[in-house]
Amino acid sequence: MPFTTHRSVNAELTLALHRYPTGEWVSLDATTRARSEGHGTAHALLTDRAHPIGHTVQSLVIKAR
Repeated sequence: MPFTTHRSVNAELTLALHRYPTGEWVSLDATTRARSEGHGTAHALLTDRAHPIGHTVQSLVIKAR
């Protein structure tokens, strides 16, 4: 879904941390899934330098430009 042809709004965001990160850097590995009905979800895994620390789930409202 190209950003040039579609736009999205974050309807809500849930963040769940299993533990505090070690160090000051956090990696975010995200995947977005869009549906033709105009909605979607984004999931992300959060990790520090050693191990996973949590995840996010985000609801999206999607519309063609």
